[in-house]
Formats: sequence, C-alpha cells, structure tokens
Amino acid sequence: MLLKSSMHAEGKPQASEEALRQALHELNVHQLELEMQNEELLTVRTKADAMLARYFDLFDAAPVGYVIVSEAGLLVEANLTASSLLGVERHLLGKQPVVRFIHKEDQDVYYFHRKQLFETEEPQECELRLVKPDGTEFWARVVSVIAQDDRGEAVSRVMLSDISRLKDAEAQARMLLDSVSQERDRLAALVSSISDEVWFANTDGAFTLANPAALQEFGLPVTGTIEVAQLATSLEVCRGDGTPRPLAEAPPLRALAGEVIRGEDEIVRTPGSGELRYRQVSAAPVRDAAGQIVGSVSVVRDITEHKRAEKQLHEQEQLNRIAFDLSPCGMVSIGRDGRFLKVNEAYCKITGYSAEELKRMKIAELTHPDDWRSEAPRYATYLTGGTIFESEKRYVRKDGSLCWVVVAARMVTDAAGEPSYSIGVIQDITLRKHAEQALNDNNEELTRFNRAMVGRELRMIELKKEINALCMRAGEAPRYRVEDGS
Repeated sequence: MLLKSSMHAEGKPQASEEALRQALHELNVHQLELEMQNEELLTVRTKADAMLARYFDLFDAAPVGYVIVSEAGLLVEANLTASSLLGVERHLLGKQPVVRFIHKEDQDVYYFHRKQLFETEEPQECELRLVKPDGTEFWARVVSVIAQDDRGEAVSRVMLSDISRLKDAEAQARMLLDSVSQERDRLAALVSSISDEVWFANTDGAFTLANPAALQEFGLPVTGTIEVAQLATSLEVCRGDGTPRPLAEAPPLRALAGEVIRGEDEIVRTPGSGELRYRQVSAAPVRDAAGQIVGSVSVVRDITEHKRAEKQLHEQEQLNRIAFDLSPCGMVSIGRDGRFLKVNEAYCKITGYSAEELKRMKIAELTHPDDWRSEAPRYATYLTGGTIFESEKRYVRKDGSLCWVVVAARMVTDAAGEPSYSIGVIQDITLRKHAEQALNDNNEELTRFNRAMVGRELRMIELKKEINALCMRAGEAPRYRVEDGS
C-alpha cells in the first residue's frame, strides 16, 4: 500500500514531504515488529531445543529401559538402558521383533499383555523373562501404555526394569517360608507326639496353645483360649509337700514375669483321672528377637508312677535293711576288691570283730590260710564275672579260735550289667561240725565193736561145728544146730 502511494505521488509535480516521512516511519515500525517477533521465535526455539535435549537426556539416561513398539510388535526406538538390558547396541535394535527377546515359555504372557493393552487402551503390567542374544536370562517388569507416533499410528511405550534380584529375593523368601512352614509342622508334630503336657501362655495370662496330652488330661477343647487363673482356681493344686499352692506361684505366671522354673513338683487332682497326680513342672519365658517376653512355655510330666515306685523302693529298702540287720545268719556286702562294705550284728558275733574293724579288712584275712589257698582261685573268678559263690570253710576269729561257716554269695550288677558288689549269707556251722566229728568218732568205735562181735560169733560157730564133728565121730548126735551162713 505504501508502494502504491509512492507511485501515485511520483505522478504529481511535487510529492508531499510529510507523506514520505510518514511512510518511512511506518516502515521502521514494521521492521521493529518483525525483529521482535524473530527474537521471540528464536527464544521459543532455544527453549524447545533445550527441552528436547533434556527429554533425550532423561530418555537415554533413565535408570529403566524405555522402548517404543509398533502395533506390529517391532522395536521402533530404545534408550541406552534398554539396549544394555537386552544386550544389543541401540542402532541394531530397530525393526527387530520384541518376541525375539522374550523367553519362549513367557511369550503367551506378553501376547495377552499386548492384547489387553490395545483392547482397553489402559496401562498394562506384567512380569516375564527376557533373553539376551548370548542366552542370558533375566526377569523383567513390563509396563506398557498406548500412544500415537508422528503419523498418528498406534504404538506402545514400554518401560522395562530388571527385577531379577527381586525375584531371587522372592524365591529365597518362599524357600524361607517353606522352611519355616516345614519346621513349624515338624515342631507341631513333635509337640503333639510328646506324652508330656506342653502349654503356651500369652502375655495376657491366657493359654493359647496346648498339645493333645494337655487337652486330654483336662478335658479342654482343641480351639479357644483359657485363662491361667481360671484353670488353676478350678483345680485342687498343692505344692510338692502337699500344702495348698496359691495362684501367684503358678509356674506359667512366674515364667511370664521372667522366672525360669526347672523340675518343680506339684500335686493336682486332674479331671482326666479324677485322682491326685504327682506332676513335675518346668517353665520358662519366651522372648522375641529384641529380648521382650512374648509368652511362657510350660512342660508338665506326670510322675505319679515314679513316685509310687519310689515309695515301693523305699519300703523295700527298709524291709531289706531290717532283714539284713535282724537276720540270725551273718550277712555281708563285699566290694570287688574283697573288702567288707557292710556287715550285720550276727556276722560280728561269728567273727568276734566289730563292724568298724571288719570294714577295714578283706575276706581273705578271716579265712583259714589252708582253706584260702584252695578257695582263692574260685573267688577271683567269681569277682570278675561269676554270679553265685558257695563255700564251706574255716574262719579265724579275733580271739584266734576257729569256727566253721558255710557261705552262699551272689554278685549284684550295675545298670550296665557289670559286677558291682557281692551279697553274702554266712551261717556258723561249728556246732554241726563238732557234732559231725563226734558222730564220725562214734561210728568208727561202733565199727570196731561190730567187727569184734562178728569175729566172736564166727569163732563160736566154728567151735560148735568142731564139737558136732567130735560127737559124730563118737557115735553121738550133734549137740548144736548150725546153719550155713550163720
């Protein structure tokens, strides 16, 4: 328009100087506006270039892999992290099928992942194994969103992150859980198979766990909890000495306070048996990793039969002691070295020694030397493995006199069956021996007398036979009747 005005002005004899100045001013203003617009465009372009550079920096330097995948499943673009994850240089990734890097067993997972993405157009996530060209496998988390490229075609933007360590940790956690579960099952089986009662009480003072032995003894249900105080007060409970036991002394409650109880006796009338039962209780606090008490465990063993056996054993020992001490026969216990361990009063009377004197002696010191020489080998064999020893011998009493005794001994063995000590019963047979000697002497005298009488009778028979023979020679009848064999 300005040019047209100028041409029109040239057609006139003289142009207006004012119009020229106005046109020049408008040109200057328009030029200034163009320069300002150009500066704004340069600023915008600089900012756009900087933003683009920052975008590519973020894209390439991202700690996770980013790839763009076409609708046909081909790699269009990838950042440096994705190139490193897949083990292929970035410029070689273009147009390669994504499935080439997916483990064969996980390709169905990726197929349904993409199918769901394009059908719903919502972000999708999955976990699968990727395989590098060298065969190395790793677990990856795949997050995909749908987008459009410059031509308006649908593509998927995919984020890849290596979760191999997470998978390894999960596998280790599963193994640990399996191990814990197996250990728990083994522990549960062990506790259930124990014939002793096992109780667990929480910090509120309630039994939350008990094995079958405990439940059966007290007729409790398998599930549910019961207060320690409630159970204890419902029973007749005494200390080991028979005195009533207050609730505060209940081992589970003392263990909750931090006390450890080992082998404490109690007497309880349990519903299971309906009789007073002797029991031995051990209890201890259960602590967590920080050392805080989280409960208490108690193990209870029924020792009623053991107590009865102890009572019977005590009574038997008393009877044995009375029989030993009051026996009319001598009784001794002798160690394997031949020394007296214990003797009764009857044995002291037989030997003439006191019990204290005999305990410092050996059996060989009492036995007559002639008898010991023949007895020693048999006695040594008895001490090393024999069971019964019998002997008739002479003792040399404290006053030097001799007495005859008959000994019957039996070896007592220990729990392993090894000889421990010998118990012997000794009877003084001195009088019997004297009677036997007197009888023998009488028998010998009688034998001599019998022999003399038999000789006299035989001589009388011979004389009668001679008289009868003389009578017959004189023509007289025999005067004596003599039978053959008389």
